[in-house]
Amino acid sequence: MFTLFLLLFSLPLSANINHPKKIDQAFNKGSPVCFLVKRLSDNKLFSHNSHLCRRKFPPFSTYKILHSLIALETGVIDGKKTVIAWDGKKKFIKTWERDHNIVSAIKHSVVPFYQEVARRIGNKRMMIHLKKVGYGNQEIGKKIDRFWLDGPLAISAYEQLDFVEKLYRNKLPFSLKNQKFVQDILVLSQNQSRILSGKTGSQYRDGSFQFGWLVGHIRQKNEEYVFVINSKGKGQAGHKLKKVVLAIFDQLDFQKLVNKK
Repeated sequence: MFTLFLLLFSLPLSANINHPKKIDQAFNKGSPVCFLVKRLSDNKLFSHNSHLCRRKFPPFSTYKILHSLIALETGVIDGKKTVIAWDGKKKFIKTWERDHNIVSAIKHSVVPFYQEVARRIGNKRMMIHLKKVGYGNQEIGKKIDRFWLDGPLAISAYEQLDFVEKLYRNKLPFSLKNQKFVQDILVLSQNQSRILSGKTGSQYRDGSFQFGWLVGHIRQKNEEYVFVINSKGKGQAGHKLKKVVLAIFDQLDFQKLVNKK
């Protein structure tokens, strides 16, 4: 395994990216950062702060990847056809205040949609699939609609990387059709040179964001990579990590790095 001391850019949350810094300084107040990236063609793995990457945290909304697969496999969700209605109550995010199917729900990370999906799946079927996948500590406790947000479910960055790699190699214990479907709905952005896919996850507590995940896949320059990044600290959130990951892939030549001895 290689250790990569990544050079990034100063990334105040309201400013442009322009000054080279160590990755820990790419966040406000030097929040601790875990970053893993693996090239699928040769399994070369780079890590930054690997000790942090071994720590387990609730997956928060990154669990929606597995959640979607379980919902499709159990038939609780029938592709794009199934719509779950908004209950008419004010929500944490305005985009949650409407009816959603699985495509719009994962795009907008609609917690109420997935809470209802979890209730329909039920504890028994949820546990069966968690164990089949070997996802994190495989614990859901008694609250079927909160376990990925509040615990007891917890997972490390290395475990997240293994999970997302299996998804993009189509090796999870789900039908090929459902794995391909989920891969399609995880696309975040694409252009002629790159397709970025993934899912964010954040902890919001005491009036501010406290932790962020971004897990996913990049296809770039005829290569495929899976990656996981997380950061803990006040103001850290999953949606802010997308800019960091794109900066990494824009500025670092992985082809040269992996060939260094």
